[in-house]
Amino acid sequence: MLIIDQGRAHQRVLYERFLNAITNKKGVSQQLLFPMEFQLNPQQEDRFQYVEAALEMLGFQLDLQKEKTLIIKGAPDHCPASKIESVIESLLSEHDEESSLEHFSHADQVAKTMAKKLAIKSGELLDSKEQQALLDDFFGCKETAVSPFNRQIFITLEKTEIEQKLN
Repeated sequence: MLIIDQGRAHQRVLYERFLNAITNKKGVSQQLLFPMEFQLNPQQEDRFQYVEAALEMLGFQLDLQKEKTLIIKGAPDHCPASKIESVIESLLSEHDEESSLEHFSHADQVAKTMAKKLAIKSGELLDSKEQQALLDDFFGCKETAVSPFNRQIFITLEKTEIEQKLN
């Protein structure tokens, strides 16, 4: 029996998609019907300079105004409009525990943060089609053993182990 943590599996799928989009500069963007505006504080403005290129390669269409206002005109196709604000805030905020791990590059850091924010959360139910799509995407990943944050994604239980636990 294979037991898969769907949140970690989804993080892995999204991480690899985002990293691929950044490195190949092939991010697909969705135009927003109504552009979003964010007022940046000085720390966020500094951080924006650090991640701007990776965000644009992912598919974000951004414009930083002189008044420290960030205008978002488009977002990657895997980033629903309802989550854009939290994703941008996470990317421009101080690092949390997991995102403060060593990153290979700006692209790696952006891909990890976005995957964490956009992945399925614990307790979120998927219907059978969504489960199958996630499994197909997951087993198409280059790395399937660990999440982008080096956490085990699945375990296997042999029939004898299950029988021992039930007896």
